[in-house]
Amino acid sequence: MPMNVRVAVVVDPAAAPVYVHTARGPGTRLGKDVTMVDGPYSKLKEVERDFPASVSVIVEPFKPSLYQVDIRYVRELGKNNGDAETRAKSHVKQWQALHKCWDLIEDMDPDYTLRLRDDDIVYAPWVPSGSAPGLVVPKCASFGGVNDKGALAISAPAAKAYLTAPFEVGVFNFSAVYRLHKRSSQGPRQPLRPERLLKFVLNLEDVSVDKVEMEQAPFLPGHFVEAEGQKYVCYFYSMHDCLTSQKVKELKKKGLQFGGVQKSGLERWACEAAPQ
Repeated sequence: MPMNVRVAVVVDPAAAPVYVHTARGPGTRLGKDVTMVDGPYSKLKEVERDFPASVSVIVEPFKPSLYQVDIRYVRELGKNNGDAETRAKSHVKQWQALHKCWDLIEDMDPDYTLRLRDDDIVYAPWVPSGSAPGLVVPKCASFGGVNDKGALAISAPAAKAYLTAPFEVGVFNFSAVYRLHKRSSQGPRQPLRPERLLKFVLNLEDVSVDKVEMEQAPFLPGHFVEAEGQKYVCYFYSMHDCLTSQKVKELKKKGLQFGGVQKSGLERWACEAAPQ
């Protein structure tokens, strides 16, 4: 039975959109003679051309609205991050974009929905799979909650909750999230980062979460850089636990590293040659 596949790309059309995960942009120097550059696509049409003709692609310009951020969320973010208000506003804009994604696929009543953030790199061959309704996420980078960089939602209700509830609950019913946060820990609580907020939102929506090993979800945020005329994809140290042991071995053997050795055995930035 042929699969009906739709790709929805939601893009902020602002000339210089402000998001926390894009704070480092092209031209940013990450190290001596290492500079961030644009990725492989310069036009959205190029993205569409990379998919088979059987796949329908929707590119949706979407400008998020401004919403008041609950001051309790801002305070929580401020416990371990600078400029907490800017970060909180960025999260709300991302949640709105996720909601828009659901609007673009809702009519399909999808059995499987794979969500990847715009800077995610899938670094190994991978066939997403699963059968039980719920959410499949990498066990890494959870920061006391659920990895919010990407997921596989199995069943339409799970996809709807994952894509819409962070905005609907996080903005309009934040008190429900905050109550769970306050009850969840004995002793000092972890700050309410977006990963932790997602955990509580999914709990409120009764969505089960399966945290899997990296081999079952080999992706993480990456940055494109150029050094000595060569282009690389670089992974920041806070995300190194999202790499498979095989990928860590490959990065240690070849590629580019700089910034000082971390617990993973890799340096602060670990890079591999960018795909051509």
